[in-house]
Amino acid sequence: MTLEQFRPVLKVLWPAVALVVLTQWIGLYVAAALYTGFYMRWIGRHTWLAVLAVAILFPLATFFVFEKWFLVPMPKGPLEAWLGQ
Repeated sequence: MTLEQFRPVLKVLWPAVALVVLTQWIGLYVAAALYTGFYMRWIGRHTWLAVLAVAILFPLATFFVFEKWFLVPMPKGPLEAWLGQ
């Protein structure tokens, strides 16, 4: 594999690694919002309005599905603790 062939792999790999690492400190929902927003803007070149809408709505929907409806606790960070979750 040449460096040129490896670059698309790295474009996917390093943001995913950052998501996993950030989840330990800031929680899944905030890390997912940052990851989704970053990936949409950097790779997808979407508009800022679309990026903000999805980066906020996707983790929010995930929170309600897993935490409220299925009662599955997910990794939480300081924001969720501040909000009382």
